[in-house]
Amino acid sequence: MELGLPVVAVVGEGALAVVDEQWPMEDLVLAGAAPAEVAARLRLALSRGSRAGGSAPAAQPEADEPETIRVADIVVDEASWTVRAGGRVLDLTFKEFELLRYLVSHPGRVLTRHQLLQHVWGSDYYGGTRTVDVHVRRLRAKLGPERETLIGTIRGVGYRFSPPRGAPR
Repeated sequence: MELGLPVVAVVGEGALAVVDEQWPMEDLVLAGAAPAEVAARLRLALSRGSRAGGSAPAAQPEADEPETIRVADIVVDEASWTVRAGGRVLDLTFKEFELLRYLVSHPGRVLTRHQLLQHVWGSDYYGGTRTVDVHVRRLRAKLGPERETLIGTIRGVGYRFSPPRGAPR
């Protein structure tokens, strides 16, 4: 009996070695993941299922309507947890999505690594600040060479999202 619902596997770190990409699952979450990340991945899996023509139920709208942020040819859609750049959907992780959403929401403003950690990773994050650098590097690569300069590095401080002049907001 096929329900048409996406499958999100929850595994412990020790089980990662046996995970096979051929398994019929939409996404994978580590057992220790924060509830917000699990919820976001479930919403994303549901939206992917409905875009692919599956019979996944639509997510119920919340009191706060999700926002769509448009800057130049980048569209950050909170309702479907997708980002489009130049008309193509980017395959972003949850943190990459959250990081880009936060940067785009504060155009022209210099954001310290600490601010980004606090707002994107949460106040309970205990890792190093260099994780921000790694995520920004991956985000730039996914945005593509024509957009990687939109996220500027402010040496010793953090990052700034600088939309092109005259870009619609």
